[in-house]
Amino acid sequence: SRKERYTMKIARKTISMIVMFAIVASISVCAFAATPPDYVVSDFRNFNYIEQGHTSTYVRILQRFLLYYNWTTGNYIRSNGGVDGSFGTGTYYATYEFQKTVFSSATQWDGKVGANTWEKICKAMDFSDLSTEGVVYKFWIGSNLILQRVSNIWSVVGGDGQTYSIYT
Repeated sequence: SRKERYTMKIARKTISMIVMFAIVASISVCAFAATPPDYVVSDFRNFNYIEQGHTSTYVRILQRFLLYYNWTTGNYIRSNGGVDGSFGTGTYYATYEFQKTVFSSATQWDGKVGANTWEKICKAMDFSDLSTEGVVYKFWIGSNLILQRVSNIWSVVGGDGQTYSIYT
């Protein structure tokens, strides 16, 4: 009947509005939950300066991030030794490509990683604080765990499956 069609139409509109509200609300909550607090960003800004020729756990952190950041940066890492802790040509070009996506000025596209690039790396990852004391943090790209901090120990998994740590 006409009345039933009208009732169904109203019900569909109501359900559609509820679903849209739920989607918008979940996106908003996720966006806010994924932003690291200033003190975590500050930790990243204090990470060691690294450039081509360096070998360290900081390089492993950078490489693991770049491996999953996008196809281009990941390809440079995969085809040049993987997450091996050695800042070679592949890591340089992957870093340069990342910098092109996050810095508007070409003067900042130098393939070197200082405080500003570390900050952009921090902000490019999804962040989760897993404790009420704020001492357990995890950083993700999609479903890939990139880096975690427990108390003052930052840890990353290398290409060999081993865990490498730095103490801050």
